[in-house]
Amino acid sequence: LEVLESPWVSVDSGGADFAWWHKESGATIYSDSNCEKGFSDSSLERLANAQSAAIDDAEQVSIREHRLADRDALTAVYRGQVDGVSVQVTTTVMKKDRCIYDFVMVAPIEADDTLDEDYQALVASFRDKR
Repeated sequence: LEVLESPWVSVDSGGADFAWWHKESGATIYSDSNCEKGFSDSSLERLANAQSAAIDDAEQVSIREHRLADRDALTAVYRGQVDGVSVQVTTTVMKKDRCIYDFVMVAPIEADDTLDEDYQALVASFRDKR
């Protein structure tokens, strides 16, 4: 993955593989992989929908299929609330070699387009090392 530059800062990823926080907007991006025992052969749409489970009153705004690392991928955008705060959640999921790769950005709804551009560039930079 490419390195996100300031105002993005790398933060403790918790259970994810990587995580970044945007100092100005408060947006976060994380990336994770689940392989072998963590692999699920669910549809990409079902995997994307699972990412929206923590959003109250989740409404899907858009969904698009595309290619990532020579595999089918799906990016979905949801709007709703997390802990009473209105947010937009963008998630991208892909399956490759018995692994599920996902990317998630949680951002304020009123955030400018540069956050989405950063997210899309990060996702496009993905290369697996397996």
